Amino acid sequence: MRAAVLFLALAAAARAAEVPAGPSLTLPEAFAAAKAQSEALAASQAGVEEAEQRVRELWGAVQPSVAVQGSEFLQDSMGGGAGVQSTLNRPDRPEAKLTLAQPLFSGFREFLALKAARTRRDASAADLERASSLLYRDVARAFHDLLSVQHELATRRATVVLTAERVKDLEARAKLGRSRASEVLQAKVLQSEAEAQLPDAAGRERTTHEVLSFLTGLPGPLTPVEAQAAPAPALEDALRRARGRADVRARRDDLAGTQFLERAARRERWPTASLGGNYYLKRIGFQEDIKWDVTFLASLPLYSGGGATARIAEAGSRTRAAELKLKGAERLAESEARRSYARLEAELERGRALASAAELAERNAKAQAEEYKLGVVTNLDVLGSLTSLQNVRLELERSRLEASYLRAELEAAVGGPEAPR
Repeated sequence: MRAAVLFLALAAAARAAEVPAGPSLTLPEAFAAAKAQSEALAASQAGVEEAEQRVRELWGAVQPSVAVQGSEFLQDSMGGGAGVQSTLNRPDRPEAKLTLAQPLFSGFREFLALKAARTRRDASAADLERASSLLYRDVARAFHDLLSVQHELATRRATVVLTAERVKDLEARAKLGRSRASEVLQAKVLQSEAEAQLPDAAGRERTTHEVLSFLTGLPGPLTPVEAQAAPAPALEDALRRARGRADVRARRDDLAGTQFLERAARRERWPTASLGGNYYLKRIGFQEDIKWDVTFLASLPLYSGGGATARIAEAGSRTRAAELKLKGAERLAESEARRSYARLEAELERGRALASAAELAERNAKAQAEEYKLGVVTNLDVLGSLTSLQNVRLELERSRLEASYLRAELEAAVGGPEAPR
C-alpha cells in the first residue's frame, strides 16, 4: 500500500536528516576555533599582559636604583684665584659619578600599590575568562541554531519529495475514478505549502551558517554534529559554581585592589625616609680627593592644602563602589544560573511531552494507513496524519536541540566551560 510505503519513507527521511553530510564540526572544535579567531579575546589578553607589566613596573619602584652620571659645566672664566676660587673660576668642570638611591620608608605605600596592581592583573585575567565563557555561549547558540535548521531543511525537502509522489499517485487514481478531484487538489495544496516552507528554512540556514562562520573564522560548508547530551547539574551545585565564576572573582579582586589603594592614600600622612649615595669616578679641583658621599633624607608632611584628605575620600568612594559592584555581580550570577536552570527544566519537560505526542502521532499514522486499506478513511486523512507526524517530529527535534543549547547556556552561566571544577 502506497500510504504505508509513504509512512515508512517519511520515517526514514527523518532519521537520515540526523546524519551529517560532509566534514563534521563538534561544539568543542567550534569553540576552539572561535577563541583563536576572536579579536575581543585577543585584546583582553593584551590587557592582562599590560597589567602584568604594570606589576613589574611597581615592583621596580621599591628596588634600589643605580646609575652612572656624567656632566660638563662650562662658564666664562674669571681667571686667577687659588683653592676653592680657582675651582669655581675654571671654564669647565667635568664630573662623573655612580649614584645609588634607595627608598627606606614611606608607610609601605609602594607595597600596597604593588598588591593593588596584582589584584588588578588577576581581575583582568578573570574578566578574560568570563569573556571566554560568554563566547562559548554565543558559539553554542549559533552551533545549535545551524544544527536545528539543517535538520529541519533536510526533513522538509524529504517531505516535498514524498508529497509530490503522493500527488502523482492520487492523479493516477483519479483517472481511474478511484479518487476524487478534491483529494488531488487538497494534496497539491499540501505540496505547495511544503514547498513554500523550503525558502524560509534555506534562508535561515544561510543566516545561521554565516553567524557560526563569523564566530569561528571557518569557511563553509559547516556541518555541526551534536555530542551526547550531558546531564544537567543540580540547582545547588549550579548556584555554588555561579558564586565563584570569573566575573564575580574579578569584582572581588577589584574590591581588594581599591582597599589596598585606600590604605595607601591614608598613609600619605606618614613620614618618609630615603637614602642616596654617590661614588665619584672623576672630579677636579679641591674636591678631587673626595670619592663618595651619602645623604639620608627624612620628611614629615604637615599640610598639603587638603589634597591628602581629598585623595583619602576619593579612595574610600572607589572602595564603596567596588563593594556595590561585587554585590551586583554575585546577585547577577545567581540570577542567571537560576534562569538558565529554569529554562532548561521547562524545555526538558516540553521535550518529554513532545516525545509522547510524537509516539501518539506515529501510532495514529500507522492506524490511518491500515484503515485506508479497509476504506474507512480517505487518502487525505492518511496524508494529514503524516503531516501531523512530521510537524510533531520537527518540534521534538527543535526541543531536543534547544535543551542541548540550554545545557551549554547553563554551563556558561555558572562559569564554564573553562572554570575550575
